[in-house]
Amino acid sequence: MLQKVALVGAGTLLGGGAVALYYRNQQQQPRPSAVLSIPQSTAGAPSGAAVPLPHTLVTPAGRTFLSPRHAELLKYGLPNATQLQLKQNYVSLIDFRLREPLWVLEHLTKENVRGDADRANVGFTQDNDVPKAYRASNDDYAKSGYSRGHMAPASNNKTSIDAMRESFLLSSNIVPQDLDNNMFYWNRMERWVRQLVTKKGFDAVHIMSGPLFLPSRLSADGPVIDAANSTDAALVPHSATPNGASYQGTAILAPPPADVYTPPPSAPSSRQSTMIAGKPFGFVSYKTIGDSHVAVPTHLFKAVLAEKSNGDGKPPTTFFAAFIVPNTPVADHLPLKAFQVPRETLEKYAGFQVYDRAFQMLPVMDLCAVQDPAAKNSREGATMCQLENATEFKLFTMERDLGKARSRDQLDNMYSQIQALAAKEGVAVPEAAKATYEAKSRQL
Repeated sequence: MLQKVALVGAGTLLGGGAVALYYRNQQQQPRPSAVLSIPQSTAGAPSGAAVPLPHTLVTPAGRTFLSPRHAELLKYGLPNATQLQLKQNYVSLIDFRLREPLWVLEHLTKENVRGDADRANVGFTQDNDVPKAYRASNDDYAKSGYSRGHMAPASNNKTSIDAMRESFLLSSNIVPQDLDNNMFYWNRMERWVRQLVTKKGFDAVHIMSGPLFLPSRLSADGPVIDAANSTDAALVPHSATPNGASYQGTAILAPPPADVYTPPPSAPSSRQSTMIAGKPFGFVSYKTIGDSHVAVPTHLFKAVLAEKSNGDGKPPTTFFAAFIVPNTPVADHLPLKAFQVPRETLEKYAGFQVYDRAFQMLPVMDLCAVQDPAAKNSREGATMCQLENATEFKLFTMERDLGKARSRDQLDNMYSQIQALAAKEGVAVPEAAKATYEAKSRQL
């Protein structure tokens, strides 16, 4: 109830002007789904010269036919570097070059996060909807040192076994992710998003998640600043290095791929470089894994748009927050708000717009500025952007694994670890862990 009061109170800030703005924008012509500038008319063209656009495109003017000139230019097809995937519980856009999604969209409500579908018998698989040349495979990840990281988590896809299977499709929903990051900090972020609809009083949450490839800095003198330690003032640097120091390295040019011809070295040019000594420029550098060269992101992002309904016919009260985290281990004690960035910063590095229609249609408030009276153990004030306590999360994951014990000895050992962690942190053993232990003891 307290959360609802806080949200409704924030909603009163919208006022009648927001309602008028909402309806005015709703009545405007829908925005195009693709950007393509073409002549406004095919008048005077020879009969039959104007041809239909590819079915995936809509022109800014809403036209469905190309001029004769553009028809000739696109006669043999439109070069395509991305593919839109419409799955049961998410939509993603695959980048053929990266072999992974640029973004994955989800929509959560209290009802659609429920379900009985179990991930126990579901494995990661190739996505046969993706052209074979651009598919990621399990072989790419094998012994790579990176885990297969969900953008739309499996726990958001329990509505059916088919939805659960789709969440494990490599090209559509998975990126190479640091294992520690995947298991702990990112997992806590995913649980926090679900709790916005299950515990925090929001009616719906839209989520956009994906990989990022942040630029590094290279000066004429040679030093490189690692991408995980961006010097951009809008980003919070990764703090894994001692005393917050930035990593300094040396730029190394890797040999070209064996299947690409490389001519023998030529004589050095006598032309002088026009680069100003000491003036830095940016470059994007990232690892790839496997024979498919699946791109390893330097960072991951999650953008959250939360809605609170104000009744039929009224615009919802809307809140937004975006986060960029390094694709490395992240210390448990770091608060979620430390990784919050403005929407403009995320758009700058992602290269695409983020929920732009929401910001055109409605006032959107800062989710992390909304107070949550139920927040516990807060280091930053009781706001909605509060991750689950790290100890509670670890006890939860240990209790979950407890139910998978295959022998009495294994069960007792795992339960002893739960008791030891609880004692170390000065908290009680969770009742759920006790119940799981007793139930599993009877089975074994």
